[in-house]
Amino acid sequence: MTDTRNLPQSGIRNRTIWTFWNQGFGNAPEVVKLCLQSWRRFNPGWEIRALDGPTLMDLADFEQIDIERNDITVQVISDLARISLLKRFGGVWADATVFCCKPLESWIWPYSKEGFFAFRNPGPDRLIASWFIAANPDNEILIRLHQEFFSLWTANRFSDPRTGFSKFTRRRLSEVLNRNPRMATYWLSFLPRIVLRVYPYYALHYTFNKLILSDETCRDTWQKSLPFEAEQPRLMTNLAKTTGGLTIALNHIDNIGSPVYKLNWRLNFNQPYWCGIFDRLLAKLGQT
Repeated sequence: MTDTRNLPQSGIRNRTIWTFWNQGFGNAPEVVKLCLQSWRRFNPGWEIRALDGPTLMDLADFEQIDIERNDITVQVISDLARISLLKRFGGVWADATVFCCKPLESWIWPYSKEGFFAFRNPGPDRLIASWFIAANPDNEILIRLHQEFFSLWTANRFSDPRTGFSKFTRRRLSEVLNRNPRMATYWLSFLPRIVLRVYPYYALHYTFNKLILSDETCRDTWQKSLPFEAEQPRLMTNLAKTTGGLTIALNHIDNIGSPVYKLNWRLNFNQPYWCGIFDRLLAKLGQT
């Protein structure tokens, strides 16, 4: 790991950025390769760990969880891995579709003084976005989140989420429970978990909801942290189907600027909107 002697007294101590593409970044879509390049371009003093399936298995500790179970998807493995790596090493986890626009040192330290940072309120049912998390291994929120989320998978065996019954049940429960952070925690209650044996797509997020709503120490730490709403990093995606969205998006990149933007690996850069965004992001990397 990298030298931490010149880092601030508070904040994230380990200058490592973790990112993951299961098939390997050499086989990744163009947008994923672009995102990885952005982290290297703006953070030369950080170690970038671009993991694939095998290297992830070497570094992440899944403890007693059999990740070959048919109820554990690649998304669940990714969620377990990010919490495991941060608990074991610390640093920053960035999903493979997060594009970096500014050096981490230029913005993250005020937000990470408590040793944990994530963008907030990406949806009405979620307190955090999991696609970018920065944490120290000894942070109380991370320790408790690791305990609770890993316990969810060691103590329960769910039905295969790809079956018709599971898809139908999850869809109907989502209509009722995905209304606010407190309602969403009922996904973790007896009926869905034990009787119906289903879990939500946002299982990690709802575990975090439950932790903040029920644990006073974690809630105090979270409330003391400087908030950064997820709306700004999600702006490019949110404007894609908006009239005049490209003009607004380009102005935001040029004159306002989020430190990161959350994109999607399925983006079609042949579409006029995403072609314009792609050209401007390339300019950020000095490739025009």
